[in-house]
Amino acid sequence: MKKKNILNFVYGGILTIVIISIVQIVVSLFKSSDCTYAPTLKNEGRFYYLFKDKASKDFKRIYSVGRINKGWIYSYLYKKELRITIWKLFDYDNLGVNDFVFNNRHKTYFLRSNSYSYSDIGPGPVIRLAKLDCLNLTSKMYINFLGEEKIIDTLKGSNMVKFLGNVKEIDFVNEKNECQLKFYPLKDSILTKLVIVKKKKDILIIFINPVGENSFKINPNNLFDFK
Repeated sequence: MKKKNILNFVYGGILTIVIISIVQIVVSLFKSSDCTYAPTLKNEGRFYYLFKDKASKDFKRIYSVGRINKGWIYSYLYKKELRITIWKLFDYDNLGVNDFVFNNRHKTYFLRSNSYSYSDIGPGPVIRLAKLDCLNLTSKMYINFLGEEKIIDTLKGSNMVKFLGNVKEIDFVNEKNECQLKFYPLKDSILTKLVIVKKKKDILIIFINPVGENSFKINPNNLFDFK
């Protein structure tokens, strides 16, 4: 009888653990589904307002995902010379330009791989974005450069941060050093113009890369209108 009671206790404990695990998985799925970006074919010109030539036929959307009131990632090809990838985050009134810190920490805590959505964006050199499904940002965002980056220029203004350099990987992490977004080319390093803009409560993170060659034939500074 005593042995039977022990077995019942063990089985009951196992069942409890299984039930708790299932509940955690279901909660996690519901949570992530509310955060996960989905492909969208609507509103090709969602970010045309950022450009000086807002009606230009030289822009071609090559990638777009997002979720209403959460964020959008759009990538455009400009004259087959530039790839412009824009990540918009909604309602981050707690983060100002001064809260974006360029950092050379080489160790970033990358959460479980199934917590991220992966996107490969061409044309070559192909870049990959790994975005944490449910972002966790509070008071800071550190911009970590990993590998042998070559910094050409940095600039910080009243509502904008700019970076120009050859990079192998850029990690955007919170104050806990948890990676929120990872940007990297699939081969070697890539010349990258990074622009972070704070517009009212929203944040725009823009990656600009030359296509084909590792140099800018078109000056990306002449394309944008950040008023």
